[in-house]
Amino acid sequence: VWLIGATQVPGVPWLGVNTMHESIINGTTGPVHMHLDKVSGPGKMAVFMSGTFGGGVGQRAFDNVGGPTGYTVPANTHAHPNWVFTAPGHYRNCHSIGHDQEWKEAQRHWHPPLRGRY
Repeated sequence: VWLIGATQVPGVPWLGVNTMHESIINGTTGPVHMHLDKVSGPGKMAVFMSGTFGGGVGQRAFDNVGGPTGYTVPANTHAHPNWVFTAPGHYRNCHSIGHDQEWKEAQRHWHPPLRGRY
């Protein structure tokens, strides 16, 4: 597999989620919900939150291999999940992101410089 990990590496996108901005804290009454609408690319993709120290892989947030397609980010959270791919290449991810009653579509289109094969 290829991995964009939870730790920052020069030249590799450091993908994360953040519900700590004051506009989110002051403008919402709870968590933020993410839904994976579509993935296109040369392989499959799965996103895992980091587990507890020494506890291994954490909760699978979403994927396009038959697992969950949505994840709830608790209020006042800053996290960098692990993005795992079955093949290197160009991926396009479409997400719906919402809180309370407001939902927006977000698209991410990148050719990730994946960190080798694990």
